[in-house]
Amino acid sequence: MQVLQRLLSLPLVAGVSEPDLDALLQVAPPVAVDAETLLMNAGDVGDDIVLVLDGGFAVELGEGSATLPLAFVGPGEILGEAALFRRGAARSARVRAVQPSVVLRLDAGVLDHLARQGNGVPRAIEEAVMRTMARRIHDSVQAIDGVLASALDTEEPKGALQRLRELFRR
Repeated sequence: MQVLQRLLSLPLVAGVSEPDLDALLQVAPPVAVDAETLLMNAGDVGDDIVLVLDGGFAVELGEGSATLPLAFVGPGEILGEAALFRRGAARSARVRAVQPSVVLRLDAGVLDHLARQGNGVPRAIEEAVMRTMARRIHDSVQAIDGVLASALDTEEPKGALQRLRELFRR
């Protein structure tokens, strides 16, 4: 499937015109990513977001036997969204391709350039980022609730604190 056609099929940019999406591809061409490629690493400075067109990525904390899987991100989803709000801040997780993938890398300069042209992509991306962040906050709260409920049931508050530290390791 052509990249433009793939973009047009994604709910993330529903309502964005074909010419606006074509303009996006002119300033942010698609990038192929091989399976097992490290796309982002915890601690690296983040200044761009990644829109997944095809394939999939594992979002993880820790390394080796201490790896904690956080999420699987597939087509139509965004990675590294905090970089839009915390420019120059360290990435909080590692992201690796679990299969061959195709992405668009968008830094703030690209989005600012498109916004100045009246392109609809930056607005669609901002809305998608807000939905993504709200979902991830909700998921984190659910995980915390589960750990705390488990601690209350087993009366092991020290164990709960350790699990919370592992869950939100920084």
